[in-house]
Amino acid sequence: MKQQQIATTIKQSKYLISLGLNPETSDMFWEDYKRQPDLISYPHSGKGTPDKDLPAWSLNGMLRVLPVFTQKNWIDGFGILINMARVKRMTPALSIEGSKWICQYTSDDMSVIKKSVLYGKTFKGDTAIEAVYKMLCFILKEHLGEL
Repeated sequence: MKQQQIATTIKQSKYLISLGLNPETSDMFWEDYKRQPDLISYPHSGKGTPDKDLPAWSLNGMLRVLPVFTQKNWIDGFGILINMARVKRMTPALSIEGSKWICQYTSDDMSVIKKSVLYGKTFKGDTAIEAVYKMLCFILKEHLGEL
C-alpha cells in the first residue's frame, strides 16, 4: 500500500523556505531531518530545534498561508492592475478532475480572474498537497503575497 503524503517533504520544505515562505507559518516539522527524519505536528511537541529540525506544512497549513485577494490588497499590494470593483474576494480552491487534484483561484466574478495573472493558472498534482504546493511556489515566485 502506498503511503499518503501528509506534509511537505524535506526537499519541498527547503524550497518553500528558499522562496521566502516564513518558517513561522509552518504547522509541522521534520525532527532531526539530517540524520533520522520523523514528521512531527506542533501541538504535540513544540516548535523543534532550529539546527536539527526543519519546518513542514500540512495541506491545511499550505492552504492557510495562500493569500486571499480582496479589492484592497489586489490593487494596492500586488501590482495586478485589474478592476475589482465588482469582486469581494478571490480564494484558492481545490477540486478533482479525473485522477488529478486541481488547485486554482476562484471568485464570485470569474471575468475578473480572466484579466489577472492568475488566469489559466491551474496547478495539478497526483495529490492535493502536490497541487497546493505548486500553487504556493507560483505565488511566492511571482511575489503575489506577503507570506
